[in-house]
Order: sequence, then C-alpha cells, then structure tokens
Amino acid sequence: MIVGPSMGSLISRYALAYMEKKGQNHNCRLWVSLDGPHLGVNVPIGSQYWLEYYSRVAGERDAEDVLEHNIGSVAAKQLLLHHWTSHSTSPAPAPVTRGLFLQNLQNNGLPGSNGFPQNLRKVSLTNGSGSGVLQQPGAGCSQVLNMKGFARNWLSFFSIIGALVRKQGTESNIYFSSDYGTTCKVFDGWYAKFTFQNRHYEEKFAQTPSNTRSYDVVPGGQYNTIGVIQQQGTISDLLKYTTFSNVINNNAFIPTVSALALTNGNSRDWAENLSNRNLVCTGETPFNAYFTPVNNEGHVTLTSASVDWVKNELNNLPQPSPYSIQLISGNEPICESTATYQAMNLTAGTTVTWSTTSSDISISPSTGPQTTVSRIRNGSATLIATVNSCSGTAISTKDLRVGGYSSGDYPVSGPSSSCTNSDVYFNTNTLPGATNYQWFWPSDWTYVSGQGTPYLAVRTGYNPYGGNVGVRVANACDAGGSPAIQYVQVYDCGYYYSMSPNPATSTVTVSSKETNTKDNVKHETITEVNIYDQQGNLKKHQKFEKVNRATLNISDLRTGVYFLEIVDGIYKERQQLSVLR
Repeated sequence: MIVGPSMGSLISRYALAYMEKKGQNHNCRLWVSLDGPHLGVNVPIGSQYWLEYYSRVAGERDAEDVLEHNIGSVAAKQLLLHHWTSHSTSPAPAPVTRGLFLQNLQNNGLPGSNGFPQNLRKVSLTNGSGSGVLQQPGAGCSQVLNMKGFARNWLSFFSIIGALVRKQGTESNIYFSSDYGTTCKVFDGWYAKFTFQNRHYEEKFAQTPSNTRSYDVVPGGQYNTIGVIQQQGTISDLLKYTTFSNVINNNAFIPTVSALALTNGNSRDWAENLSNRNLVCTGETPFNAYFTPVNNEGHVTLTSASVDWVKNELNNLPQPSPYSIQLISGNEPICESTATYQAMNLTAGTTVTWSTTSSDISISPSTGPQTTVSRIRNGSATLIATVNSCSGTAISTKDLRVGGYSSGDYPVSGPSSSCTNSDVYFNTNTLPGATNYQWFWPSDWTYVSGQGTPYLAVRTGYNPYGGNVGVRVANACDAGGSPAIQYVQVYDCGYYYSMSPNPATSTVTVSSKETNTKDNVKHETITEVNIYDQQGNLKKHQKFEKVNRATLNISDLRTGVYFLEIVDGIYKERQQLSVLR
C-alpha cells in the first residue's frame, strides 16, 4: 500500500506508472491519493498580485523572497491553475513550465492510462466536499482582506508586513476571483514612499471561465492563505502598526474536481454537486473508488470516517463511492391501496432489488428502478432498495406508514395519581406524518399547554376524585383510531415541601414550606431525596445533614415523568416531577 498526500500523490502516481511502463513489478496492491492535485492547485490570484506589488513597487525583500521561492518555485509553476507570471486576466498557468509538466505526467505509464498506474487498486480521498458545498464566502469577487499600515517614525524595523509599511503608509485589498465568466477586481493598493500625496496606486482584475464558479470558492481541500498573511503581518508597537479587516480564512486549495482527476476538467463547473451519481460507473474518474466528505476540510486532513474507509480498503473490503440514492413517492403515508416508489440517481449498469421487513405491505416487481407497494393492513413498514453498481453495493431504506394510527401507536405516558390543584404532564409517541394530537382531560381540570403536540400540560381540579386523560393521533389517512387513555387518581395531599422548577431541565430544588405543620406534626428538615421513574426504579439518591433546602442535578435524566421522594427522618413525601430536554 502507498499513501500519497498532496504533491506526494503525483510523485507516487508517476513512480508507479513509470514502473509499469518499464515492465517492472511495483508490488503495490493499493494506492491511496490523499487530496492530490491531479488537475492543479489554486492559490487566489489576488494574493499573488499582492506579493508582486509590494516586491516590485516597495522593493521589499520579504515579499520578494516569498514571491521567488514559494509562488515562483518550480513546483508552484507546475501546479498552479492561475499563475501571476502568465499576465493573463483569465486563469492561465506559468508559461511553458506547467505545459511540459502535464505532458510528461500524462505520457507516462501504460498506453491509454493517462499517466495513472493500472496494475493495482487506486482510490482517492478528497478533503473537498462532494456535495457542492462552497467555501465561505460562497461567491466570487468578495473582499477577503483589507490591510492598512503606517510607520510612526523613520526607523527601520524587520518583519514581513512591517517592512512594507516602514516608509510613510500603505493600504491594500485582496478579493476572490469572479464567477461564471465575469470580470472583477482581485487586488488594489497604494503605497506612499515619502508623502501621502505621492501615492503609487495599482489594481488588478481577473476573469473566471464562463462554465464555473470562482476557483477560490469551489468545493475543495482548504488552505488559510489570507489568514497566513494576517498572522505574519500583524504589528502593533510604538514605532509601527498594521490593521487587518474583512479577513476570510479559507480558500479552495485542492478543488474536489482536481483531487478526483475528473474528465473534461476545463469544461466543468468546479462547484458541481457530484453526489447524485457514481463517478466510477460513469467513467468520469480514473479511480476505482473515492471518498468525499459532505463539508470542506483542511488540506490533507484525516477524519475517523475517511480513516475507517481506507482501513476497510486495506483489509480487502472494497468500499462503495459516496453517491446518494433517494427513494421518492407521491403518496406517503400510504392511504390508498397502492403507492409507487423509485430509486433515483442511478447510473448505467446498475441493478436494484426491493425488499421489506413488514408483512403489512407487498412489493411488485422486486427488481428494477421502480416498484409498486400494495397495502395489506395498517401498520409500519421499511422499504429497502439494494443497489448493485460497478463499484459495489449500497443500501437505502425508507420508513413508511401504512394507513392511519391506532391507540397502540400512541400510548399515554404520565402519572396515575396526583394531588389536587397540581400541574401534571403527559406525553405520547412522536409519530412520523402525524397531522394532529387531540388531547382530552377531566372537565374540572385546567388546560396549560400542548394541545396538538405529543406533550400535554394540565392542572388538576380542587375535587379529590379521578379522571381520564387521553389522546387520538391523526395523519393524512384518517383522524386516528380509538383514543389511548390514562386514568389519574386525584388526592388531597397537603404537601410539607415545595419543589421548583417543575418541569425542570438541569436542576431541581426542594425546600420546606414556611408553614408546614399538619396534625400537630412539623417537618422542616430534609435528610434524603430520591427520584424514581414510573416503574419504581431508583434513578437518583442523595443524603443531606438535616437541611431545609436541597438542590439536585438532574441533567442526566431523560425527558419524562418521575416521582421525587423527600425524607425527613422516618417521614416520606412523594411529589411528581417532570423533566424536559
């Protein structure tokens, strides 16, 4: 196995293909290209002009050094899609250098290989989104840096940006390049060598091909080009200072299209959403499989998901490529006798097999891109599409509701007893496709909140007798079956302790009431607090040294109704506690 990160992917690609061309056995079973620049690298052209301006106009050695040894290096000239030495408004590489590099790279290897090794499995990991997610900001021509710098006297000092501003003053701006064939400013700046009135001002413009968004904002492995300029150039002391504003930290460095080496790169929209098809099956990528994240990541970043994907490849478990399969239907829940579903985003040569986990529906046909689901009885079902393509098997599922709901689908959870004039809370299952939750309660109780939702809050009446609390749940098929009911017995409790808040989310506080005597017995201390669920299971237990106020942390309890028990010596008092998240 060989993993080639970044430029290493091109070096390993060339070496493996060269050995195959020469008839040599490279003994490599798996080659992993990690965010490799197969179609080129992007560094915002505005930042290149920024360096060139201060090198040429201000004569600053630090800017000149970066321009010569970084942007002007052989590797940069071989890889950059738009290089400032082209002196071209449209994206153009460094003269001669990149053309020779591409010619040598593509002519390497076996005939027809386009310079890629063939006698192994080759996979690509990208750090750029495969779902068309743009960099921020998501539009070309956006300002991404404003720099202002001034010297407070004529003393020399040394730093990258400090050197730029040691004369009299300077201000400059960098912008991302344009979208879809438009032209916009990518750099402007002035530099005053001796006096503010004698400013040297320049501006540069760039145009993006008409088929694509700006290379700076397209999906791709990120590099913090503008942030590096800010970090290295920030100065603030008695002699000099620089200020930066409108700084955008990340640009597309290795576009996703480049890392996947997609065909017809010059005619593509490099911001395209690639998740709607299998690029291996369509022949758009030379790789046997690929992994793309949903969101853009830092260049050559490894995540747990990408590492697990590669580990499976290393263990001879070929991984499918991440394209989306969607199940669609014009009728869900299934209220009529039949409903049609279809697997979407399929490529040529793909087969689909349909199945279900439920006896409430039948499926016909069981193969093909489309199937008809027939309703047998009300219930819940899972529809499964097993998709076999050139790069492996993918499974997509869709949960279905067949017909309306019945009382068994929406049981009522809540207390079976309560005190008079107390807030009580009930809930039922949250059901997909539900259009209404119709609650009812005893006539002498007071409604608080929750009608139409899975949660109900009401206050019991003053009369100590029981009553029914119930609910019916409707969906598009009908208004629901018979109501689900919870009987609640109401007592005249006469509590000695108060509890707040109720409902509670993270903590609950129990305290003795100011007047808490009953039958000539006084309870004003707390020695123990316990919390039980509705099944009587002890969930919290805490002891105290005869306090009259106690606070418990309940952040680990799930949403639901509990019973809180306060203990004072041998006396015990239980109250209902509702926990909400």
